[in-house]
Amino acid sequence: MVGAFKYIKNSLVLNFIAHYFLWVIVFLISRIVFLLYHFSDVSNDSFSEIIYSIFIGLKLDFSAAVYFSAIPFLFLLLLYAFNFSFIKKMLLAYYFIVGFALGLLIFSELELYSAWGYKMHYKVLKHLANPSEVFGTASFMQIVLGFAGALIYGGGLLIISNRITGFASKFSWKEVITYFTVIPIILFIALRGGLNQIPVQVGDVFYSKNNTLNYAATNSVWYFGHSILENTSDIDESKYQFYSHEEAKSIVNDIYKCSDDSISSPLKSNRPNIVYIILESWTADLIEVLGGEKRVTPFFNSLSEEGILFTNFYASGERSDQGIATILSGFPAQPTTSIISQTSKYEKLPCVNRDFKSQGYSSLFVFGGQLNYGNIKSYLVYNQFDKLVEESDFDAEDNLHGKLGWQDEVVFPRFLSEINELKEPFFANVFTLSTHEPFDIPKNNFIDWKGEYPDYINAAYYADSCLKYFFEQAKKQEWYQNTLFILVADHGHHSHKKHDFFSPEYRKIPLLLVGDVLQDTLKGVKINVAKSQSDISASILSFMGMDNSQYIYSKNLLDTNCNSFAYYSHINGFGWVEEDGYMVYNIMTEKYLHSSSEEFEKKNSQKGKAYLQVLMDDYFRK
Repeated sequence: MVGAFKYIKNSLVLNFIAHYFLWVIVFLISRIVFLLYHFSDVSNDSFSEIIYSIFIGLKLDFSAAVYFSAIPFLFLLLLYAFNFSFIKKMLLAYYFIVGFALGLLIFSELELYSAWGYKMHYKVLKHLANPSEVFGTASFMQIVLGFAGALIYGGGLLIISNRITGFASKFSWKEVITYFTVIPIILFIALRGGLNQIPVQVGDVFYSKNNTLNYAATNSVWYFGHSILENTSDIDESKYQFYSHEEAKSIVNDIYKCSDDSISSPLKSNRPNIVYIILESWTADLIEVLGGEKRVTPFFNSLSEEGILFTNFYASGERSDQGIATILSGFPAQPTTSIISQTSKYEKLPCVNRDFKSQGYSSLFVFGGQLNYGNIKSYLVYNQFDKLVEESDFDAEDNLHGKLGWQDEVVFPRFLSEINELKEPFFANVFTLSTHEPFDIPKNNFIDWKGEYPDYINAAYYADSCLKYFFEQAKKQEWYQNTLFILVADHGHHSHKKHDFFSPEYRKIPLLLVGDVLQDTLKGVKINVAKSQSDISASILSFMGMDNSQYIYSKNLLDTNCNSFAYYSHINGFGWVEEDGYMVYNIMTEKYLHSSSEEFEKKNSQKGKAYLQVLMDDYFRK
């Protein structure tokens, strides 16, 4: 080994090659760490398919290593020419700093992938605008793991780079000429991923039906950097163009085509009070009547017998800010961004609160955490909510305050008291919190749960008990008889059933319409066809005989004469669900990640692509 280091130090070219492959090896080790950490997700795949992820990922590793080798390329030349000790110290400092940052990225995204289903992405930077939420969500051990990994990477690169850096030979122009001619050509080829006409892309390493293997093969730095470039410059509109504008619009118009038959209102009153209860991260897997567990949400199960339950209902996006925009504005989620994070765009969206306000409704939005998350507060203020209540507005016992805010046990009583102060008719919203990581509820052993995600399961049981208290108290109020309650989740969540992040099962959430104001004949009804969060806005307005024409992506939930489908976005494409099947498309690879059948793909491929194209055209124009 000592001889090898000595041989390397006799050549400027070999010295640089050693530095370059040092980065390649680091990326390779990072891939193995990712696979080991998420081994339960790939354990059912063949050994050869798992190993293939290690080697196919080298395409991006070679490309990423070029960027990391640019500074060493310069410093090694200076060190070779002048041999000043401070040059080597600067190079070693570079390795430690960059290695530390890389380690922080690699180890922090291990748990990020578990939660969100993709590696570090530009979208994550938006959440860093609220660091208290980021650190509040992370456990102490996750923070320790991140910094330990950073120190290991930084320290390890410092030690190894120190061993391979330095020159025992005298200055040679032949070495320098080779260095400036041969090495740049090789680096350019590596940067592009070969001599192909099209440079290497993330899609080149997506090869498996198992997305964990695809992301294992993806170089984290390359993926993160590419997502930043895509989103800080103008988003590439061309990747959403599948058909001509006219053809795409025609397909979508056909999708939304309904018969002219009028639908009678399910309500006893045309001006009821409206209450939205937005349930943080409630997935269908928590709810027995939706095919989930029996013990977790017993009150929701019993409440569903008093209203209209949608058993095949899907979240449009994957984060709360996307869910809020879809629920209140009927605008479906976009793959790589959230429209309410951009003031100039969300100002062009409709919002049911403004529709209600035009009819004399008072309004309220209550949240136990910080509403600045995802720019939600700005969106709510713009849309003229009369009163906002958030974390800083509460005063309760400290043991009922978690890392991210006040528990549902505190929020629901405050919500009830705020409603009692409102002038009728009113539009009141509450956004729950206790089922958000880190699930630090006051007591965490309600259920003796032997499976995975016990903290999430117990948090859901706790949240369900808080929901029960709210309804028990609400039924005592005079306004209850004329109130429609809409219970809906903002998005799905990982559960013990371990659905793939991109699958429809992961996005399946509850929607329940309940209240004495519902027609008695509709209580206990279950609707089993595919519906989406985006359908809520137009439906509620339609129930009340109000104009809903602005909500072009929203259709009446109870109209059996309309096509039943659900669209949802994921970071690289869309999912499409109908009564007879589903498909999940990746626009980077131009392949289907999942589908119920090839026949369903062929039959419905145009619908999903045209829908995404029209949606994104609309987004870009706003």
